[in-house]
Amino acid sequence: KVILKRLLQLIPTLLVVITFTFAATRLIPGDPVAAMLGEQYDATKVDALREELGYVPDESYFPEMLTPRDVAAVLSRAYTRWDGAAYAALLDRFALPARKPVRSLSRGMRMKLSLAAALAHRPRLLVLDEPTGGLDPRDGILDILNDFTRDETHAVLLSSHILSDLEKICDYVALLRRGKLLFCEEKDRLTESCAVVRLPERELDILREIASGDTNQEIADRLNMSVATVKTHILNMLEKTGFRNR
Repeated sequence: KVILKRLLQLIPTLLVVITFTFAATRLIPGDPVAAMLGEQYDATKVDALREELGYVPDESYFPEMLTPRDVAAVLSRAYTRWDGAAYAALLDRFALPARKPVRSLSRGMRMKLSLAAALAHRPRLLVLDEPTGGLDPRDGILDILNDFTRDETHAVLLSSHILSDLEKICDYVALLRRGKLLFCEEKDRLTESCAVVRLPERELDILREIASGDTNQEIADRLNMSVATVKTHILNMLEKTGFRNR
């Protein structure tokens, strides 16, 4: 009865794994359609793609009745490169109780569990959605990601609104707005050429008009001020950003 009860508890996760494989096969028609880390994948290579990719969402996707130990029992059958020793070491590092159900874990602990599970199957690419959200910076998540990328065949793609995280770990920074890629630049180049500046509302209005491509005269007419005043505001903004003397 105990074994049957445990099997019934694992069924939801098994269905998740099966559904993922089926959906990936159906959603990747054609030859080839996906490229990752210099290799191309089609519908015949879904299993290989899954092995190479580790995903950590911003919310835990594990059924709440499972324990970290149960998670390992399921995922070890889903990934051929599952490393049980590495998973156990990460649980210890994160101080995660192996026999405690997911429902009793805090948001931060669930994030750590997802990261441990993603790393334990030895992927080459980690995709993380807000990996440090709700975590104490001293938890060492960034250190683990730095360790992961010491292998030149590994890469991390993460989304974050915490600029300090990007400064500490990223080599490149990309900005997405409404589904469009606005830029992708080396982090060091961005920090050298960009600045965060606080401006009064009037100067922000002028900056928005400049961004639209209007001339000084058009801006002056629209904002009901003289061209000389517009130029003065522009010079003030340049001084605040440090670009006037460049």
